[in-house]
Amino acid sequence: MKIKVGKENLQKTLAKLQGIVEKRTIYPILSHVLIQAKGEIFLEATDLEIGLREKVSGRVEEEGEICVEARKVYEIVKEMPKEDLYFETEDNFWVKISSGNISFRLAGLDPKDFPRFSEAKEEVFSVNGSLLKKMIKRVSFCTSSQQSSMNLHGVLFEVEKSVLRLVATDGHRLALYQSEIEGVLKPAQWVLPKKGVMEIRRVFGEEGKLNIKSKENLLHFEGEKSLLSVRLLEGGFPEYKYVLPSGLDNKAIIDREIFLRALRRASVFSGEKGEGVKMNFSPDGRFELQVEGPSGEYREGLNIQYEGFPLRIMFNAHYLIEALNVMEEERVRFELRDSESAALLREEKNDAYLYVVMPMRMLE
Repeated sequence: MKIKVGKENLQKTLAKLQGIVEKRTIYPILSHVLIQAKGEIFLEATDLEIGLREKVSGRVEEEGEICVEARKVYEIVKEMPKEDLYFETEDNFWVKISSGNISFRLAGLDPKDFPRFSEAKEEVFSVNGSLLKKMIKRVSFCTSSQQSSMNLHGVLFEVEKSVLRLVATDGHRLALYQSEIEGVLKPAQWVLPKKGVMEIRRVFGEEGKLNIKSKENLLHFEGEKSLLSVRLLEGGFPEYKYVLPSGLDNKAIIDREIFLRALRRASVFSGEKGEGVKMNFSPDGRFELQVEGPSGEYREGLNIQYEGFPLRIMFNAHYLIEALNVMEEERVRFELRDSESAALLREEKNDAYLYVVMPMRMLE
């Protein structure tokens, strides 16, 4: 194999692959990237659960392929001058990397040992890349940090008719974002691990269309130059539709930024020994927040729009802060039933995104 590639383009691609490569593994091949030159130049990395294949601009002078240590080749390329680089394979899987009067020789591995994901040919649906990244941002924080039989550590991708829906929950809260996409789709569900979902956000830029393809236990995300393959989680996902609250009679409209700053102040004490932030909603629009912790107290009063009965309820401040952080509108709707039932938080004018959160139990 002999190829010529631009330094800056190659460096960016290798940096992107670092997030996939296994740093500590009993399988040396997983710490390597596959360089493939067959008409075009591709670089590929995998940890067996996620695979990323990147197209790199360059010239193929002699076709072939080789596996090289990801971190080492990245460090070499990073320190090279901003000129074209030449990669040339030698006997016993050695690679010569050169530019001008600078050259390195790097030990490689047999490319036949590199694990490759089978490609899917049939497209399931397509979606705007920036929209999908936005949807992921709105729900991914809601996954559980603990593995469970119901895959609470993953994100549900669901298509139905012309709607794409992403859902995540940790059992205490749930985030859902849905959007219209092109075409009439057969109902389908896939549960992706959080790492794979976060790689979608990291790998793809604000590019146009992403084509999503499904094959067996993999979901493929294909952009202009990138192909990301994610192995699906086995097992089911909770029947989330049964926990979406409806008929909530108590409704508040609150300035998102003011609410967020108040909750941040409340969180100074609300994390102590499981203490939450207590909230008092009054029909006259008076909204009070209160925390009583072992090392101190916090109180604050806000004026809001509120329709409903007097209500006293307690929440984990961190759960509300995370949701408000990913919302964009100036005001939010906070809908409640009573002090023991799930509440609904959403933007004032956008019904595409909703956040369900359970209150904490008040001892008094």
